[in-house]
Amino acid sequence: MNTPRTVVDSVMAADPRWVPSTMNLRECALIMRNENLGVMPVLDGDGHVLGLVTDRDIVVRGVAEREDLSAFRVADVMSVPVMTVRTGSELEHAVLIMRAERIRRLPVVDDANRLLGLLTLSDIQSEEHRPNAAAAGDEWLPS
Repeated sequence: MNTPRTVVDSVMAADPRWVPSTMNLRECALIMRNENLGVMPVLDGDGHVLGLVTDRDIVVRGVAEREDLSAFRVADVMSVPVMTVRTGSELEHAVLIMRAERIRRLPVVDDANRLLGLLTLSDIQSEEHRPNAAAAGDEWLPS
């Protein structure tokens, strides 16, 4: 008997909060603080994923190196290149990417690389869709 495969779309957070690459860094930091976000996808004007910006990016590449955050843009500190996964992909495929790349967040995009959702390690854990979980324990998790 074939079991249906879980696709990323059923686990991801759809329509996540995002920022344009041109936004100033201080404004981005305020959004992240006010909305309790650790990461936001960075998009261009057409909704294509350019990168991710994390609270750590802002601290390490922003605060630690610059005095005036408002003078710098998200594009100056965002993490690139960004790995993505296509809508309709099997969750196991996304987990393999996350494991190989040692990442905890994966934007889900359409065929034109436009953002549809964000898949996080905690999304996967909460759904308990760990491949070979019984045999491998949590060894598949990126560290």
